[in-house]
Amino acid sequence: MKETKDFENITLIEKSWIIHFPAHTSSPNSVTLVVHGLNNTASIMDDITQELNKNGSDVIQAQLKGHRMNGQAEMNKATVEDWFGDLEEAYEIVVNLSKNNDDIPVYFVGFSLGGLLNLVSISKNEKIRYNKMLLFAPAVSLTFFSSAVKLLRLLPSKFLLPNITPKPFKANRFTSIKAYQNLLELIGTLQLKDLKELNVPTKIIIDPKDELVSLRGIRKLKGKSNLNNWEIILLKQSFFKKIHHLIVVKKYLSQNNWDKIRGIIRETISN
Repeated sequence: MKETKDFENITLIEKSWIIHFPAHTSSPNSVTLVVHGLNNTASIMDDITQELNKNGSDVIQAQLKGHRMNGQAEMNKATVEDWFGDLEEAYEIVVNLSKNNDDIPVYFVGFSLGGLLNLVSISKNEKIRYNKMLLFAPAVSLTFFSSAVKLLRLLPSKFLLPNITPKPFKANRFTSIKAYQNLLELIGTLQLKDLKELNVPTKIIIDPKDELVSLRGIRKLKGKSNLNNWEIILLKQSFFKKIHHLIVVKKYLSQNNWDKIRGIIRETISN
């Protein structure tokens, strides 16, 4: 566990890559599983986690295989099945916390890969269910720019590309072609599934200028699958932003947009 975490009462649960952030109240009103994006550290979700805690939700923050302290080698060989297993283990802990607190609601918050992985997991595993979901730029569909990754499939799976995530949140300096192949596999799997189980109250937040995730693709998936409980919320930036995809970190957002996210979290937890 990194010393830079400034939360109170952080506890490890069973495994070092699963961290419990207790609610800032005597009795939690919910339990939320929080999962990061591709080649991000779990700490990229810290600002979101703090807001969840302030609003009374216990948080379980999971760090997927290949994104931990084991270095580039683990990233190069991590599989989709590894990630499914990580999510299932973390979900079991969330459910147990809920049961130990009078069956309080169970929520999910995910960024990019984390959101996509969770959606595919729900479609594949009938045991994984949430009362509500909050998805930040879920990578269910890629922009033309990021779709260029498909052309790299011909390269060896261990071939490395630079990780453009800002330094504080880089899990590794490079992202392997294998990791991108995993991402594309998840997107392909989602397109083939019956998605009726995904139609739970869900808010999707995305910057329309996102370089990696396609807003049009999200809208298409929502309409095609009749996901009428999904609400898409646009987070428009009024100033130049270096990376529009990074909408989960307070310092990369305008104050108005951060306040908007805080309000969405508050509404999700309290209603």
